[in-house]
Amino acid sequence: MGASHVVVYGVVGLVMAVLAVTIAGYAVSRLRERRMPFERRLEKVRAALRGSESATGATSIRSHYVSGVPDDLVREVAETEGYWWTGYAGRNDSTLTFQREVPGEKTTENGPEPAPGMDLLLARLAKLRPDIGGLARLPMDNGMRLPRREYDEIFAAHGWEYHSVEHHKGVTHWVLKRPGTPAVDRRDPYFLKGPSLDELRQHPAAAQAAARAKRDFGVDPLSGTALRQAREQHLKYYRKGVRYGGVGSVSLLVLIVVVLAAARHLGNAAVYVPAALLVIAMIVGFVKATQAMRQRKAATSDYQQAYERVVQAVIRPSG
Repeated sequence: MGASHVVVYGVVGLVMAVLAVTIAGYAVSRLRERRMPFERRLEKVRAALRGSESATGATSIRSHYVSGVPDDLVREVAETEGYWWTGYAGRNDSTLTFQREVPGEKTTENGPEPAPGMDLLLARLAKLRPDIGGLARLPMDNGMRLPRREYDEIFAAHGWEYHSVEHHKGVTHWVLKRPGTPAVDRRDPYFLKGPSLDELRQHPAAAQAAARAKRDFGVDPLSGTALRQAREQHLKYYRKGVRYGGVGSVSLLVLIVVVLAAARHLGNAAVYVPAALLVIAMIVGFVKATQAMRQRKAATSDYQQAYERVVQAVIRPSG
């Protein structure tokens, strides 16, 4: 066996050893929990609930956080600690969430009295309008502490659905979107920046500018359908570019590791084979990513130029 083979196999062996140690460590920790007295396992659950409690009385714990303690039993333990169940959260419902009374607030058997905050929530929902990306932001601070599923039902009843949570300047917002509508986050550097169509339509100069833009670019920038199509095309090619960019980046990183590990044996053909494959994957990934971004720009440029013309007409109306 050549020296280069030893290096390559050594790197692979090291990676496998790290994985094996990680898996073994996890298995040992779970086995120790299984051998732990049951009351001590329940105490770990209590400690986790108390340790993650926020100033507002909210807390959470990962599903199957302690081996041998099912979620139903976690809920029973939480109830003995004064918490009430508020539902699952996280990807694949991986987290159990709870709430308990904050001193000074009125509560009922089902939790805090929500009436005052409900009026505020409904008033905010009635005024909510999507931005140019199709998203709307609703402050989470409304004086209520409802389970997430109840919020989802309220949003759905008013024509919205949950998209994400956003923290901005010390304020936490629900980020909502219309069901079935493609949405682009405003932090996306490649999509449109500016006022929503509802805002633009309120300006007298917008209609005339939109008519001229339609003649020049073949698309009506004040059309909700045209905006939706622009979002769909943007998301399609943007995601494609991100996927290929990821392939290129990972290939580059692995290539660097391989080259460094086999630096003393670069004259051996056994080193060139994986390196060449990685170079090909890297080039293909970056080329495809660049092509996808160009396709994105080509697919959305007409609408973008038409929209920007209307915005300019509203910002700087002709005198």
